[in-house]
Amino acid sequence: MYRVVNIATIVCVFIGILGGCSRTEEINLLENAGFTVWNGSDSMPVGWFVEGNGLRIKKSDSIVDNTGDSVIECEFFPEGINMNSPFLYQRIKAPERLAGKHITLGGWVKTSTPNAVVIEFSNRAGTDLKSPPHPGDGEWKYLSVSTTLPDDVKVVEFRLRFYAPAQAMFGGVNLTEDSWFL
Repeated sequence: MYRVVNIATIVCVFIGILGGCSRTEEINLLENAGFTVWNGSDSMPVGWFVEGNGLRIKKSDSIVDNTGDSVIECEFFPEGINMNSPFLYQRIKAPERLAGKHITLGGWVKTSTPNAVVIEFSNRAGTDLKSPPHPGDGEWKYLSVSTTLPDDVKVVEFRLRFYAPAQAMFGGVNLTEDSWFL
C-alpha cells in the first residue's frame, strides 16, 4: 500500500509539473498586422513601408480562407527598371527588448507564381532569413521563419519579399516572441 501511495504521489507531481508548463500568450509585435488602417490617401497601410521599385500595394476586400484575416494585395511588375527584389516591411519598435529571444515571423500568402514570394527576417546587418517560397499553386499557404536574436540586436524587420514578377495576397501576418516557461 505504501508503495502504491508513493507511485501515485510521483504521478501526481509529474502531472502537476506538466500542467504547469505553458506557453505565454503570443502577442503579435507587428503594428497594423491586419492591414486595416491606411494612410489618408489609401496608398499604404499604416506602419508598413516599401523598399525597391515596381511594387504596387492596394487594399483588398478578400480574406484568408482558413482564418478570416484581412488581406493586402501586392503586385510586382517591373516596368523598364532593373530587376530587383522589392519588399513590404515593418521595423519593430524597441528591438532591444527581444535581445537573445527566439522569434517567429509568419503569414498567409496566396500567389499563382511559383517561388516568387517569401516571408523574410532581416537585422539590416547581414542576416536575412527566408521562409521556403510559396509554391505558386494559387492556394493560401502559411509561410514562416524562426530565429534566435543576438544579445546586441539593433534592428528586427519583418518583410514580405518578391523575387520574381507576381501578384500576391498577404494576410494573418505576425511576429511573435517564442517563450516557454514553467
